[in-house]
Amino acid sequence: VLVQSRDWPGVAEQCAAVRQLEPRNGEVVLMELQAQIQTLAAGGESGSDDAAWRTIEQRLAQLDADNKGVPRVKLLRAQAAMLQTKFTEAASLLDEIQSMGLSESSANVLRAQLLVAQKKEPDAIALLQKTIVKFPQEFEPVRNLAVLLRQSGKQAECEALVKARLESATEPPMRRQLTLLLADLYMSWGKDDQTQQLLADLAKQNPEDISVRRRLLSLDRVARDLPEAQKIVNEIKAIETEKGWQWRYEQEIGRAHV
Repeated sequence: VLVQSRDWPGVAEQCAAVRQLEPRNGEVVLMELQAQIQTLAAGGESGSDDAAWRTIEQRLAQLDADNKGVPRVKLLRAQAAMLQTKFTEAASLLDEIQSMGLSESSANVLRAQLLVAQKKEPDAIALLQKTIVKFPQEFEPVRNLAVLLRQSGKQAECEALVKARLESATEPPMRRQLTLLLADLYMSWGKDDQTQQLLADLAKQNPEDISVRRRLLSLDRVARDLPEAQKIVNEIKAIETEKGWQWRYEQEIGRAHV
């Protein structure tokens, strides 16, 4: 849930706690490092940040050596290099990752991210557009292009892109991802009616989907509509049973709005 909401400080805190219990859990270590990278990227520049980056780089280099070049470790190293404007190092790492069998679609997404870091947004947009045409059922190129268009202030073009991909998508998982992306975009543009309608329709189409219902409850207008919010909490409870924790959490949060 923390990762889905991109609460990176929260992810780092939870991973650190788990690592105390399972110090050899590689998945937790990687997730903690990813959270630390994203948290640093969102912060300002300071001397303490420089020290934090050095620590992250040392830990990733050691993981890379210990695991004989696991692609995900190299990917985190490349992302850290990009965020520190070490573009030559990032490009070299991306070459290594691609040589290890990374798909062309995924490689193009990483190349586009590097272009964005280099302030070459038009080149990144062009690369992602070509990738979407060649791999129409891949979600990440669409998400990355939509985010880039939104950041560039191209709201109409961004909305048209996601709607077009949603209209042509045939697989339910792809349609779900695109619908959630469009809902997130609408939310960022203050289009509350469209956001709520998209999520409500998606919840009806996916009767066992708890995360979509929790997204609905995160909307202010839903949380303040106590009968509607309680109805959604009851749906979550029915899905995960009395022993579940998510409906209890949302129930408690709901009381804060009373």
